[in-house]
Amino acid sequence: LTYTDLSHKFRTALLCNAAPIVVRLHILCGTEFASKGYLQPLKPEDVGYSTEDFWPGAMKAVTWDGVTYGVPTNNETMAFIWNADIFKRAGLDPDKAPATWDD
Repeated sequence: LTYTDLSHKFRTALLCNAAPIVVRLHILCGTEFASKGYLQPLKPEDVGYSTEDFWPGAMKAVTWDGVTYGVPTNNETMAFIWNADIFKRAGLDPDKAPATWDD
């Protein structure tokens, strides 16, 4: 089940008054449901963790209007890796990271 399918299924369950007790959502979907009043507050401390255990950006993704509605469980850090030899052949400085996608 993809996160998109899961979100659709959760929306349907909410409309049918048949929502699950616990749901795992894509990190970007939680605020949608929290902003509509569909979620109950849930902090990491409620399940044996500390808010400080998590990256602040991840906590921001599970927080709406100052209230935490979940525990981030799967976070990704994107990286940009370039091939120095290809950069040299293209006339670019291989020691300087690109500043934009156009670079």
